[in-house]
Amino acid sequence: MKYAVARSVMTTWEAGRYCNVSPYTIRHWIAEGMLAAYTTPGGHHRLRREDVDAFLSSYHMPSAPELSPGKRRVLLVGFGREDRVVAAALGKISPKLDVRASASAFESGLLVSSFFPHLVLFDMDFQGVDWEEACRQIRSDSRLSPVRIAGVTKRITVERVAAAQAAGMAEVIGKPAELPSLRSLIREVFPYLVPARLPLNRNSKKRR
Repeated sequence: MKYAVARSVMTTWEAGRYCNVSPYTIRHWIAEGMLAAYTTPGGHHRLRREDVDAFLSSYHMPSAPELSPGKRRVLLVGFGREDRVVAAALGKISPKLDVRASASAFESGLLVSSFFPHLVLFDMDFQGVDWEEACRQIRSDSRLSPVRIAGVTKRITVERVAAAQAAGMAEVIGKPAELPSLRSLIREVFPYLVPARLPLNRNSKKRR
């Protein structure tokens, strides 16, 4: 799938597709004064393509042709030897997932800025990365507002889930991170990437 040539003037929905983010993120960037736009007499936002390109460049975000709309980027942090297992499980869900792994806070910080993942999945039991601080750093960067954060842990307690939510995590999954749990997470984060189960044929009759 290739990008269609973007119009010189775009709606928030078209700009979202151009930037590979939701239109709600585009509206947030406009409201925060980060992205230039004008308002039509009907109260709708319109964006000039040159302003959108300048925005992407100023925040060191991938340009539209580099975003590869068929791929969704996932960053695994702190999984160690398990990263291949988790990456393989994600690969079974969809070939359109681009999965990378990091074992250190420094490397993960670089990858978040350069790889620009849609989803960051932390191993909350890994001692080498302070996942709470890492989550707070991601959430403090307005450029990373579209990034979804989730965690995997052997110890799911009310306190840990509350700490995860306070740090900016959206989900906490129990270990081992089995395929059904990962599939549910990917379907929630990327609803159009993983189709729901096909409905039963209405004409088919159940055998008694």
